[in-house]
Amino acid sequence: MALASKAKIFHFEIVESTNDVAFELLKEGEKSVVVVADWQTAGRGRNGKTWESSKQKNLLFSFGVSHSIKDISLYLLQVIGSLATKKTLEKYIDKERIYLKYPNDVYVKTDDEYKKIAGIISETNYLNENNCHSVIGIGVNIMQVPDKENVPNAVALAECTKLKNEINIEKITLELKNNIEEILTNSEENIFNTWTKELNIIGKKIIVLQEEKKQYFALSILKDCRLLVEDSEKQQKIIDNGDTIRYEFQ
Repeated sequence: MALASKAKIFHFEIVESTNDVAFELLKEGEKSVVVVADWQTAGRGRNGKTWESSKQKNLLFSFGVSHSIKDISLYLLQVIGSLATKKTLEKYIDKERIYLKYPNDVYVKTDDEYKKIAGIISETNYLNENNCHSVIGIGVNIMQVPDKENVPNAVALAECTKLKNEINIEKITLELKNNIEEILTNSEENIFNTWTKELNIIGKKIIVLQEEKKQYFALSILKDCRLLVEDSEKQQKIIDNGDTIRYEFQ
């Protein structure tokens, strides 16, 4: 892909949002940046949700790039973030225990449960009809789950690795940055195919929450990353928002 090369890393003690800072740096002329913070006060998740973290306990990471719209299909940004996060975690957790959940979460199998360890969000600001700034925001629970009382199905890296003494957020930041940059050297087709294989969602029973928990079955993932499903009467529909569905990993 014709995107900028090595990103410059910026570290802050406290910000409102690492994504917002990344956009500001790109606006000021930086071509490719990584922004990390010890703490953020207004972190964003998908669909207007917030992402909170205690100070210096978790990875608050944003990868930003200034690029031409034709350089990359924007719907692949979350895909790249998911794949890079999974690859980074594989250094600390057995690969077979890490799962990608459609569309943007990373889960770890602990005993007989699947728990969320990371989430990804992508955002784009259009400069004109040809150019834009894009940011991949990634939050990873490293040392603690920020709100375990309200998010019982979450887990931190320190809880599910045998390498707890080797955990270093600065080192993980660099590993994640390098993994994103490596993935960006691949073709869009390769990235998409790798992601769909990791998801392992085809054929699974899908519950659509906004339809009184109506059941469908996943038929395929479209090239724009939307999900094609079919109900028991062979009626098909396209899922535009993956956060409105639930399904079992196995």
